[in-house]
Amino acid sequence: MVIMVSIIGFAAFFGFIGTSSSANDTNITNSTTNTNVTHVASVSSSAVTAAADPTPSASGINPSVSLSVNSPANLGTVVADGSEYPYPKEANVTVSASETTYILQSNNDKLNLYVKASGDLTSPSDSIPLSNLKYDGFSNSKTSFTTDYVEIESWGFSSTWVPLFYLSWSASGSANGNYYLTVPTGVAGETYATNIYYLAIIQ
Repeated sequence: MVIMVSIIGFAAFFGFIGTSSSANDTNITNSTTNTNVTHVASVSSSAVTAAADPTPSASGINPSVSLSVNSPANLGTVVADGSEYPYPKEANVTVSASETTYILQSNNDKLNLYVKASGDLTSPSDSIPLSNLKYDGFSNSKTSFTTDYVEIESWGFSSTWVPLFYLSWSASGSANGNYYLTVPTGVAGETYATNIYYLAIIQ
């Protein structure tokens, strides 16, 4: 998910958002899509992670996880006057997962959803602190993005019996995230960007 901010004079033109990440016991994949807006270039930050990323720990066999994030999302135009601007339900995240266990095997796994950002919103000569970009609407109160993955939602698994003494387990859910951005006065009139990563994982 790429967040772009173009500041011209005192106005901030917000671009498009759109990245998703998913993980299961066999692999972790990250993908980023960037949709350019006419006359607005993309500037991406490098990933910075101070703590170890969460790792999968599915107890079943053949685990599978899918995740989708709505993209793109246009955040419109605001005046860069130091005010905090809300963007309700800008991120819609849908996840699902499945795995199989033996019929007598217990399963306390959860399908967990995490989020992080790559760093400050940067331009060729200036930056907007990452602490100015906040989110809520998941299971959290309003909080600033960080460069470490933070768990924001969790879903339990339910089972159905299948032949040959196995249980098939599944979990799914969706959540809407609200974004908030404060663009400081006096920042350079350039394009700013950072990356937002969502991670769905069985643990």
